[in-house]
Amino acid sequence: MNEIVTGPFRGYYIAAYACPSGGDREEYAPYIKLFDSRPESYFEQIGCVLKARPPLLTNSAERALYLALAHARIMIEGLPPASELDQIKHQSLLEGFRALPTQPVPL
Repeated sequence: MNEIVTGPFRGYYIAAYACPSGGDREEYAPYIKLFDSRPESYFEQIGCVLKARPPLLTNSAERALYLALAHARIMIEGLPPASELDQIKHQSLLEGFRALPTQPVPL
């Protein structure tokens, strides 16, 4: 099995995938997605709030999954709790609109 979904950790669900590198040697690259709701698999898009790929290759799928999970837990510690994401997204959207010019642009 090259994928795992676990959580929640601080409100985030971690989906990790170990992708074969496709090179001559048997190596795997870890991939991470963080979700605000539990996904069915790593490949879902709905609810994904962050994607990452640690710059590592390893010789086993299990080790790649372990590295992805460890990296994800460190990433989560630096994020606001998932319960605050909607408020942060809303604030960011409002700030973006406030930064827009108020004068019409000639066509």
